[in-house]
Amino acid sequence: MYYRIKGNPNLVRDKNTNAILSVNSIEYQNHKKMKEVKHNQDFRIERIEHEVNTIKNDLDAIKNLLLEIKNGTK
Repeated sequence: MYYRIKGNPNLVRDKNTNAILSVNSIEYQNHKKMKEVKHNQDFRIERIEHEVNTIKNDLDAIKNLLLEIKNGTK
């Protein structure tokens, strides 16, 4: 059972838990969309960081090979 919060039609209070809950479905959908956008951004950043680290490792390997060639060890 829920009771409306006076002065705010988007909020109700749960009789059993005394919790205040939002009943605004548009606000909830917007929150879900923003959460998905944030998740996608975080995933993209992680992927880019991984690619940058791979490129750095490749450049280090190339540098080491060039130094070995220069020093005549290969």
